[in-house]
Amino acid sequence: MGASLDEMGPSAARSSVFYLAGNVLSRIIDLWAVLLIARHFGESVMGRFSFAIAYVGYFSILIDLGFNITFVREMVRDKARQATLLTGMLVYKCVMIAVGMILAGFLIFLGEYPLDTMRLVWVMTLGLLISPKLPSLRLVYEQVFQSHMKMEIPGLLKILDGVFLLSLVYGIVINDKPILWVMIAYIVCNIPGLIVIIMASRKLVKPSGIFESGLMLDLLRQALPVAVLGLFAAIYSRIDVLLLSRWSDDAAIGYYASAYRLSEAFRILPAAVLASLYPMLVAHAGQIKESFIPILSRGLKPLLVTLIPVCLVTTFLSESIIELFYSSQYLPAAASLITLVWAELFVMLATVLSNALIAVGRQKTVMSINGLMLLINVVLNVILIPIWSFQGAAVTRLLTEGTGVVGFTIVFRKMAAWSVWGSCMPLLPASCALLIWLYLFSAQPFSMVVGGSCIVYTAVLFATRAVTPNELFELYRAVLHNNARGSS
Repeated sequence: MGASLDEMGPSAARSSVFYLAGNVLSRIIDLWAVLLIARHFGESVMGRFSFAIAYVGYFSILIDLGFNITFVREMVRDKARQATLLTGMLVYKCVMIAVGMILAGFLIFLGEYPLDTMRLVWVMTLGLLISPKLPSLRLVYEQVFQSHMKMEIPGLLKILDGVFLLSLVYGIVINDKPILWVMIAYIVCNIPGLIVIIMASRKLVKPSGIFESGLMLDLLRQALPVAVLGLFAAIYSRIDVLLLSRWSDDAAIGYYASAYRLSEAFRILPAAVLASLYPMLVAHAGQIKESFIPILSRGLKPLLVTLIPVCLVTTFLSESIIELFYSSQYLPAAASLITLVWAELFVMLATVLSNALIAVGRQKTVMSINGLMLLINVVLNVILIPIWSFQGAAVTRLLTEGTGVVGFTIVFRKMAAWSVWGSCMPLLPASCALLIWLYLFSAQPFSMVVGGSCIVYTAVLFATRAVTPNELFELYRAVLHNNARGSS
């Protein structure tokens, strides 16, 4: 059961596709920069660099507190108060960013880390202010565009950020500057995008200049369950790196980070789809079976079509992929890459399903499942990291995210007699054909295996009508026809 793109709204589909394209290109460029860093500085320095990013990410919890997703929902529901909502969010962000930066900079000093690591953290705290990858001021303006389902400008700006970053990293590597310069580049590259998006957003919504404390308190009340689950998710998504820093060395963090960087590159897919899908789900929250579930199913399909073959190909070609992107120096990360890429499939499903439940006001349900995921994650990390080092962290992530998918699936089965596994079944023949191809020919040259995989998988998808020409035509029409109507 799937809704057409017309049901989702052509503007929503167009926005999602452009935002996805922007995110894909920017993530490729960002990954390119990471590969330069990994090859030039080695696994130990890469480990310190990755630790600093993960550490500062913890303090984004204070800045978010569930406000981001609640802000988008209220912007969609209450268009008359968008200017006041924007003003309240900007005031809140400025205050909490200042608190987060001070705490992050001070607590790392108390942790007895090497001076080089502390300096990386101190510079990275500026990302809490301007980085679109954190709940910063810039993200508020991106969410203005999201609530209007006009994500083309944020998508383009992400590409410009990436090009600027890559240029800076090349200059740093060529001139053999220290890793601290790279962290500075990670901050500086976001400044032009912040200026442009602030100016562009004024065409949609301008801050009102009036701060309504009552409105923000009401928003906080609604956001608290989301804040708690955000806290849970942040802890279990980053605690692996912190525990590795205590029980392993910088090289282990470097191996884990190298595999994680490749697998998380696909996280842009659910993020891009949700940028337009979430406002649509909010708008149809009162019609669960009639339109909400069909829209959700339609949003999941391109994610499943893309990630399932990626997981299968990575399973057979992990060592070749590591050597291609990094070097033979990073081959110990190959097994972790397999585990993490399958975990990423579960991350994608859990992300979309949890946001769908939030759209219908089931925050407490999501919070309970995330609490269980946190418990499982902490216990397994404590057990497995001392035994298997970074591979133990990878296995823990897979089991944690798998638990979440099972939990969310049970909730949807009870709520709407719908299961995500039904969306996977049409892809089974193509996946089996690809699995056979890889089993028989994975020893052949890398380019031949990957090219053949694309042909086999795509051919069987169309032969079994898991993907139809009509669906591609609808996508083309929604993206390129400027006269398409707005979302219904």
